[in-house]
Amino acid sequence: MVSLADEPLSIAWRRVPESVIKDYLDDIYSQQITRTDLHEGLFREYFDRLKNHAEAGWGKRFKDAADLKEWSFFQKIETNLREFAAHKQATITGDLRTLLVGKDGQKRSRADWEKEAQRILKRHNGLYLRAEVQAATAAAQAAESWQHFERRKYLYPNLKYETAGDERVRQSHRSLDGTVRPVDDPFWDIYYPPNGWNCRCKVIQTDEAATAGDGVDFDPPKGFRQNVGKTGKLFADDHPYFDFAPLDAERISRNAERLHAKITREDVRAWAKHNDFALRLPQLKQPVTLSNREAKAVTGKPHREVAARNSLLYVLMAAADQLRYLGSKADDGSHPQVRAWHYYGLRVGNVEYILNLWNLLLDDGIERIGLQAISDRLPDFGGP
Repeated sequence: MVSLADEPLSIAWRRVPESVIKDYLDDIYSQQITRTDLHEGLFREYFDRLKNHAEAGWGKRFKDAADLKEWSFFQKIETNLREFAAHKQATITGDLRTLLVGKDGQKRSRADWEKEAQRILKRHNGLYLRAEVQAATAAAQAAESWQHFERRKYLYPNLKYETAGDERVRQSHRSLDGTVRPVDDPFWDIYYPPNGWNCRCKVIQTDEAATAGDGVDFDPPKGFRQNVGKTGKLFADDHPYFDFAPLDAERISRNAERLHAKITREDVRAWAKHNDFALRLPQLKQPVTLSNREAKAVTGKPHREVAARNSLLYVLMAAADQLRYLGSKADDGSHPQVRAWHYYGLRVGNVEYILNLWNLLLDDGIERIGLQAISDRLPDFGGP
């Protein structure tokens, strides 16, 4: 399966393949998936489209993060998009499963059920999906702009709300037009655009004086009541798709996390085959390299945040100065070619990433240091 991440940045519309829809409907009619299960093919179609449009809005692939701070923000966006893609599918699945039983209490025929099911899918995979990917593009663009606003607020301390200025502007959005507030004003925690589906409003940075008045007679629709530049959530937590009972939501999220991990594993392994990896650390005499076999091993091991751990490989070289040297130790004899182990730590938020490096002496006498694992457990150096 080809990922949209392998293609140039584009927001061209793409239909969900009929083969994916057919397989998804087969699984539902045969009751192989419940409301909280995820059909992998359809999840990938939703997630890839949302991510591709978000990257287009930001202006770069998320794997090309410039530094650890930007990478960390991209992880928030990806997590939000996987949750949105998963809960969108779960919402559809719930509706389609409900249709399986007719008014007489009997299971409907495949033809009768599929006729109704296709109507629902046409709406979700057409009108709704178009609006959702457009919203992802706009929200990512707004999030990227916010990072600039934060960096330049010492020069231009205020932000000004602007609509598109034409007859299509909603009255509720027009009421915000021209509002000027400080960058740090709580106003932007609610009214930072986009403020609804197909919203074309924007914010510009300015040194104009703040406008008077505190009351705003406008409540953004569900899914948009936030500042995406702060949260990294292109779709807010109150979006209707997320309206599931806690246990069901937990199951959906677990399944989404598993599929996201699989996608990143495939993407990172493909990336490692075509990119040179050389991590230079002051305590080591030579750079750390990454073979294809090691890339496969690193992305295949457990971690509390598998998808993020996999994607961390993209930015490790840029984050070398933020790695903490934890120590080294000799091999216990279980790896004949390993002369020593070196350990480095990196903490991002409340997640720990422990780099396990092995110092290898190869059969031809050449010595190299490779990345053997990125775990979430501190090494045991022995002692009392």
